[in-house]
Amino acid sequence: MGICFCDATGTITYGNAMSQVLWGAEGIPSQKFCGSHRLLNADGSLLLFEDSPVAICLRENRPVAGFDLTMERRDGSVTNVSSNVSPVYNNAGDLLGAVNCFHENTSQNAAQQALSRKTFELQEYIDNASIGLHWVDHQGIIKWANQAELDMLGYTREEYVGHHISTFHLHLDKINDILRRLQEDEVLNQYESEMVCKDGSIRVVHISSSVFRQDGQFVHTRCFTVDVTTVKQAELQLMADQLQIMNKKLEKSNKELQDFAYVASHDLQEPLRKITALGTLLVNRHSHALSPDGTNLVIRMQAASNRMNILIEDLLHLSQVSSVKEKTRVNLHEEINGVLMDLESAITAKGAEIHLEDLYPMNGYAPQIRQLFQNLIGNALKFSRPGAAVVVRISSQLVRGADSGFRLFGLEAEKQFQLIEIKDNGIGFEPKYAQDIFEVFRRLNGKHEFAGTGIGLSIVKKVIENHQGHILAEGRKGDGATFRILLPTLE
Repeated sequence: MGICFCDATGTITYGNAMSQVLWGAEGIPSQKFCGSHRLLNADGSLLLFEDSPVAICLRENRPVAGFDLTMERRDGSVTNVSSNVSPVYNNAGDLLGAVNCFHENTSQNAAQQALSRKTFELQEYIDNASIGLHWVDHQGIIKWANQAELDMLGYTREEYVGHHISTFHLHLDKINDILRRLQEDEVLNQYESEMVCKDGSIRVVHISSSVFRQDGQFVHTRCFTVDVTTVKQAELQLMADQLQIMNKKLEKSNKELQDFAYVASHDLQEPLRKITALGTLLVNRHSHALSPDGTNLVIRMQAASNRMNILIEDLLHLSQVSSVKEKTRVNLHEEINGVLMDLESAITAKGAEIHLEDLYPMNGYAPQIRQLFQNLIGNALKFSRPGAAVVVRISSQLVRGADSGFRLFGLEAEKQFQLIEIKDNGIGFEPKYAQDIFEVFRRLNGKHEFAGTGIGLSIVKKVIENHQGHILAEGRKGDGATFRILLPTLE
């Protein structure tokens, strides 16, 4: 048991050996009331020497019994003691000082040591865990983080704790979404986000989090951060490898298809040319031997051969659209003017007016772009109303994907496009066929009314897809058609 005496002012005048051990001092300290470095209440709060049991005894001139407190030594170690203090008087009844008898509270010290050990072990486990842990308050300020999270991102504790969590996230919208969900008491499980390391690198993480509340009030989040960067990189590499294999297979398939299309078209066209030529010779040399009905049959045979030849040519064009090479800068104005020169005879025959506004250049495949406009303008000339002068208007504007009138999402919604409209005053079509007209061999009119194979708009759509664009057709029966084309702007 520690025993010490103080005079009436609280100055320590004697302390036995045990008291010095409990204080963690050698000899008699010069401070008043208690010889330890610091005193703590049982709840861990600071106990001023002026409020210690010795001070109370001297100030109130009364004994103080069973006062439990914690003594903290200068080396940081602590011991829990129970103090009993009594005043000391002389024969005249004057207060001379006080005697303090204090002993170590063994059971409490053992519990305290066990708790400290468990706390240390838990803290060590948390700090050395393989996943990051952090707490964030209701304002998004980081209140605490374990060493694993600091190591993962490369920050010191001072650089990380005390700062807003959004500082370390690549995408502000994601962290705002996380905080909003947690405010609504949603439990997050493996929410994928990207965090910025001190060296500028990006780590892909899965965040699992919930909110700790006390008396209904948001105290802090409990966030587990798992680094999945390596897994994601492996997944992307696997996808890239699989895509490369698929691309090679597709390239091989396209090459075989193109070779087949070329050979087939050549082999088919040769007998057709002979059929046409022989039919012409038959009519020219032996028309006197043919009846009118026989001559008519030969002429119909030649017409069918010509239609078959056109169909083969169109199929060859369609197969060639899939054969794309390196993109170049394409001047759309020049390409359309070239198309108008090619269609000069048809334009003159129809008495057509072509109104061409300014267009913007783009990256693309010039031959395909030319084919696209030739098919669309050619259709406007072909599907005209009898007796009405053909009017075709071609206009262009720059738009954001989200404002284009097309249903675009994600990155395309924010991307800039060129919106081209080709509007005519021809026969139009029923709105219900707006998608069908792009199908191969799809015809809305009889072949006796309008010549063609039904492949032209399929080629148009394929060209648009090759340029990562979009196309919509709008029309009304007898009131013209409008083709709206969305193409990426010049990169």
